[in-house]
Amino acid sequence: MLIITEKSSVPRQFTDALEAIATVPFTFKNEKEKITIIHCRGHLLEAREADRYDEKYKRWDIKLLPVIPEYFRYSVIKESEKILTTASKLISLAVRDKKETKIEEIKFEKRIIGKCHICKKNIYEGKKNYYCDRYKEQSKCNFNLWKETKGKKFSENKRSDKRERIKSFV
Repeated sequence: MLIITEKSSVPRQFTDALEAIATVPFTFKNEKEKITIIHCRGHLLEAREADRYDEKYKRWDIKLLPVIPEYFRYSVIKESEKILTTASKLISLAVRDKKETKIEEIKFEKRIIGKCHICKKNIYEGKKNYYCDRYKEQSKCNFNLWKETKGKKFSENKRSDKRERIKSFV
């Protein structure tokens, strides 16, 4: 998986969460999970000046406005050449390897909020539900509790007693 960020501060958040380490300038990797993160330190390209489209735009003339070229062209910002070269290589590798890595193969740490009353495996919190560790497996457990069921909602401001609320709801 390749993660490209614009600002250099963003990869730090990913590197902490994904345990990636700096390998070459602008690039961080987690070899075990096959994750690469690159930051671009801002913009890599800039729109070309009008006079690079046509010499007539070299002098400012209100009669020539607006300047709307048939195709917009961009130039590499000189300070960003190395980053762009590295990013291009990484994108090529990611496209080549895309069939080899599936998003399901990447394991993210989930916070356990309790034990399943059916199979005794862990219960996790999803975006819209609470679910058993075995919910998506082939020999799955049927425990799945939506955050809104039959008009009842779990309120976000009462997170401390979440385990007790789940127990009382089941």
